[in-house]
Amino acid sequence: MSLQPHLLPPLEQEAWVADHLPYRIQVLRGLEIYDASGGFNSALRPVQPCIFEGTLLNCRWAAYFLGLDLQGNLLTQLAQRKRDNDVHAVDIGGTLVNPTDSADLSVAERALLASVLKGANVAAAHPVREGAHLMKDVYVGPAAKLLIKLIETHVYGVLGKPVPPWKWA
Repeated sequence: MSLQPHLLPPLEQEAWVADHLPYRIQVLRGLEIYDASGGFNSALRPVQPCIFEGTLLNCRWAAYFLGLDLQGNLLTQLAQRKRDNDVHAVDIGGTLVNPTDSADLSVAERALLASVLKGANVAAAHPVREGAHLMKDVYVGPAAKLLIKLIETHVYGVLGKPVPPWKWA
């Protein structure tokens, strides 16, 4: 059974499309922006851990927004809301990602997102021994780019709108 829409009021839907999602997309671009700034040799080097952790945890946020969940090591579609006030793509007129549909995700993309979600869950929950997950920029960066593409497809594409630029509030 798939997650059923709980449509938000039109003004709130518009706020998600115009403001909330562009902000989240900007956070997902954190590692890309870090690399473009010169990476290890840039002035941003001291805050790289913050950028990495922010991107990693935002991957989890974006996946959940798109209706994805992790059961063990398997990427699945959310069957029900975890909380009544949760917002998902279907609540603003978008669609959910189907993790078993090759039109949405390839086998490699499913594995990547499952790995990154596991790492995000661990990072947000508790300290673990080294090697419990493989969270490195080389995994999180591509997962973030994939999630941006999925938001563009499953929200903005469905709504027939361009992704607005992020604006400093």
